[in-house]
Amino acid sequence: PLVNAGAISACSMIKPTGNAEAKWKAIVDFISGLCGSKVSVLDELYRSESETNFNNRSIAWLLKNYNRIYDDPDMSLDLYTRQCSLGITAKQLAVMAATIANCGTNPVTWEEVFHPNLTPHIASLMATVGFYEHTGDWLFNTGLPAKTGVGGGIMAVIPGVMGLAAFAPPLDSAGNSVKAQKALEYISVRLGLNIFSPARVELAAAEPAAEPAVLADRDAKTRLHRTAAVQIVDGVLRRIELAVGTELRAGADPDAAAIEERAAHVDEDLFAQFDPPA
Repeated sequence: PLVNAGAISACSMIKPTGNAEAKWKAIVDFISGLCGSKVSVLDELYRSESETNFNNRSIAWLLKNYNRIYDDPDMSLDLYTRQCSLGITAKQLAVMAATIANCGTNPVTWEEVFHPNLTPHIASLMATVGFYEHTGDWLFNTGLPAKTGVGGGIMAVIPGVMGLAAFAPPLDSAGNSVKAQKALEYISVRLGLNIFSPARVELAAAEPAAEPAVLADRDAKTRLHRTAAVQIVDGVLRRIELAVGTELRAGADPDAAAIEERAAHVDEDLFAQFDPPA
């Protein structure tokens, strides 16, 4: 479901069958629940995609030929195209990732968006196919289940711990944001978020019940840490922008070794400003 054919097929499976309006409402309501706020279609993008999605039209009818689409192919394709044209912010994307990490409960609105049992399945799909043909490289280097999109956004999920998101338009050859990858990889390494690391497992270890005063203090520290994390992401992206922005604006290849080297030298002093709360 994380590539075109699977996503078109998934859109065809949304109930009720044959009712495009009700299907679309279910999609928007679900995504809004994940984000914790309303989302809307970017009309100009939707029109452009609808006029030029020849490859996806072929995929939809190929799925029909193999009995792997479960409603009208044209309707399913239109739902997929509209869904791909929804506009969301980096903050909304981060909340979406955090909702998945929080076992389906939105940490901002506290709405249960999906059943907790789905989180392991979603995270494993993100880990195995979330970065197109570069998925193996990404997982090897970061250990983060993540989903990327050709719009320049990336969201990562650390189940039971947190969600991350970053956005920057310049893409590599596989359609993944160059700068967002560097930012999330840096944060993963510095905060020890790799899901395959034994040190990371301790972050989600069960703790004994705490007194109300302790919980209140912990909530305050969590808010402080969350604010620091937002500033860290912003700082990392700004430094990467300074490192690679000139080359990208000049039309250089985002995969060029020189750009990779510059982006790798993000300011090491950045995290010293935000020591994790004790």
